[in-house]
Amino acid sequence: MTDKQRAALQRRIEEHTRSIARDPEAARASLIRMGIIDEDGRLTPEYQPETDRVTIVV
Repeated sequence: MTDKQRAALQRRIEEHTRSIARDPEAARASLIRMGIIDEDGRLTPEYQPETDRVTIVV
């Protein structure tokens, strides 16, 4: 990957990050889409600690 390609990729990643974190609702929706939390705000099984369920408030 060239430096120019790497810089373009980094800009795209930064744009995407800003878009998914523009407000709490967008951030929560992104976490749900990615399968990190469920609709109730709890971590999905693959992200849960071994001992308990954690609820994320966004």
